Amino acid sequence: MPIGRIVRTCLGIVLWSSSAAATPDDEPIEITFMLGVASTEESAIWKERVAAFQASHPGIRLRLINVPNFYDEKLQIMLAAGTPPDIFRVEAYSLGAWAERGALLDLKPFYDRDPTVSLDDYVSQEVEKWSYQGGFYGISGATETMAIFFNRDCFARAGVELPPTDHIWTWDEFVSTAKALTRDWDGDGEVDQWGLRMSQWWATWAPFIWSNGGSIFSEDRSRSLIDEPPAREAMRRIWELMYVHRVLPTGTEMLQTKSMSGDQMLASGRAAMLLTGQWVLPQMANAGFPMDMAPLPQMDVGPANIVVSTSYSIYSGTRHPEAAWEAYKLIVSEETQIALARGGVVMPCNKSLLRPEGLSRWTTEGMHPPGHFRAAVAPMLDGTARVMPSLVGMSRIQDEALQHGFDRLWYGEEPLESATRRVAGEIDRFLRENAVSERAPDDSWLMTIGGFLGRHLETIAIAALLLAGLVGVRLYRGSLDRRRGQAYRERMLGYLFVGPCVLGLLFFSLGPIVYSLFLSLCEWDLLRAPRFVGLQNYEHIFTRDPLFGQALKVTAIYTVLTVPLELVAGFTVALLMNVKIRGIGLLRTIYYLPSIVPGVATAVLWLWILNPEGLLNAVLDGVGLFDLFGIGRVEWLRNKDTVLPAIVIMNLWSVGRGMVIYLAGLQGIPKELYEAAELDGAGPLRQLWHVTLPLMSPVIFFNLVMGVIFSFQVFNAGYLMTQGGPDHASYFFAYYLYQEAFKYLHMGYANALAWILFAIVLALTVLVFRFFGRRVFYG
Repeated sequence: MPIGRIVRTCLGIVLWSSSAAATPDDEPIEITFMLGVASTEESAIWKERVAAFQASHPGIRLRLINVPNFYDEKLQIMLAAGTPPDIFRVEAYSLGAWAERGALLDLKPFYDRDPTVSLDDYVSQEVEKWSYQGGFYGISGATETMAIFFNRDCFARAGVELPPTDHIWTWDEFVSTAKALTRDWDGDGEVDQWGLRMSQWWATWAPFIWSNGGSIFSEDRSRSLIDEPPAREAMRRIWELMYVHRVLPTGTEMLQTKSMSGDQMLASGRAAMLLTGQWVLPQMANAGFPMDMAPLPQMDVGPANIVVSTSYSIYSGTRHPEAAWEAYKLIVSEETQIALARGGVVMPCNKSLLRPEGLSRWTTEGMHPPGHFRAAVAPMLDGTARVMPSLVGMSRIQDEALQHGFDRLWYGEEPLESATRRVAGEIDRFLRENAVSERAPDDSWLMTIGGFLGRHLETIAIAALLLAGLVGVRLYRGSLDRRRGQAYRERMLGYLFVGPCVLGLLFFSLGPIVYSLFLSLCEWDLLRAPRFVGLQNYEHIFTRDPLFGQALKVTAIYTVLTVPLELVAGFTVALLMNVKIRGIGLLRTIYYLPSIVPGVATAVLWLWILNPEGLLNAVLDGVGLFDLFGIGRVEWLRNKDTVLPAIVIMNLWSVGRGMVIYLAGLQGIPKELYEAAELDGAGPLRQLWHVTLPLMSPVIFFNLVMGVIFSFQVFNAGYLMTQGGPDHASYFFAYYLYQEAFKYLHMGYANALAWILFAIVLALTVLVFRFFGRRVFYG
């Protein structure tokens, strides 16, 4: 059949399938709405609200997509693939990045022309929080603030007066109350009832910086003020709660609480007060103890609180913006806010629902205690609750600087002045980097060519492959005309059959590899076209990114620990399994099974085993090791000194993978060699040294090379079990690369990291071949 006819037939099929798949005009418009909800109660509320929308809008089909786990990562992948939902939840720390990249629809024009809604309906903090450079990109429909929760029984037992109701208590009053509530009831020298429990999440201590007249950022958002006297003094007072006043457990002392959560400690009487967000109300209500709420204490300047919420935004590229707007109005409507707020996790953000006359529409006696309004709602109305600014790099600032940056301070391993100075420097560096990323593109010829390639490299690659295919077909037909020999035709036929595999290798392997190398020379955020920046990414990695050295250090230590242990353990188990006894096949299967368990399942299982109340601590406690060394239950994954050894132990669980390879090698050794060695008087150890190990050296060498390669690619442990913590003690290189690519959207930077990882693994492999390859005996 002529090629032209084939092309016309294919085009006809494509056009027919497209017309057949077209949506009739009378079909309802579909709007997808994506949220991440783990609670079955909240999920049921959303399903009910979607059903109500369907009943009132028959021309629009609102499809709910619930992603309870890894929501942000899945959303970013969908956005990068060009198939995002029409409406989705946006975290506050990523608003600036999404808006800057043009991924969100500016809703201000919609509010301006729709008489049924107005931005004036919401509290000012929510409007400020979801505004960016003159645009407005969503509203939460629900909000949360911080408060002091307290157990009335603890106050009564200690004979301490309840928090004042006629004024907001001062910091000195708060500290005095916490001291009086911190008790050693049995006189054994250990605290039985802590005066206060609070996590060291940045949102719990940021309000006190504001309350002391300080700030985290300068007014123009160009630098950090966290090392200025007001902010540093606030941080010092919080640190003193642990190490001077002794009313708040340190990280080490948390071992004595048996990893109880804050609400569990409050309900059980292990803590008299808890500083946290109002989202714990459902757990408090279900615990059934006399609980109430009080406002956060104030420092020297005045009261302060913080607004914690997420928004629902519309994708800028939605095909049906008007229909999406109608669905959005239901998602953030008063009715939806009321339905969600009755569950206690959130509060409405509509002013009418927060004022005293609107409280009865969503507060309930069993869920919201008497002090709820004064502690959680009033800060929204009087303006003392503040919001963090929307910045392009806010995600990284919060994760790396504000959160992990103070880990060593809270664990008593770094002085306050050093910690605040270092964190301020990190924030300033992130702010400068974001300012650089927003600069105008360089108009040099190299940048212009690089930008063109970045935008059109896929098209160029496809065109090149098609051209190569056409040239190949033409040459093949011409060659057949010249040579019609049987051998030649068979050879060309072989090339024809191999061709798809070669093209697949070029297109799906070599093509992406080359493209990845090009992207490593670009600035790319998945949403905008790559912008060529030359070696800038590599320069930044080696000169200005402290996490590069930390990730490399952690991965190197892990490699040094795990590779020798895997080699020895795998070989030892293989020797034990290389015997002929009854049931040996079953034993081999049992040892091998863990190696085929999916990585996610393995991580979940070992999270339970390594939990302070898990199997490993129970075994160690059962054999008396804790009493012998005078220690409490170990928090394997929360202590930076034990997290890496714990992950190495977990990795040994899959030793069966290497065992099988060793076992195959052992069974390939001729028995005559052992018989000859035995006749020469060699015992088992000498046979192992002079016969087994030399003949097994190729297998050992293979497992060594593969072990080094795989150890530099470890990811699941850092991602699923520790998120790189504590204090970056498990910040593996692959997890670091993933964070840069899919959390911070530095895809060009991540590609540079990938090539550095490739170079490191290649260099180590060459070194292994150089130093160990010559010692391998191949018979």
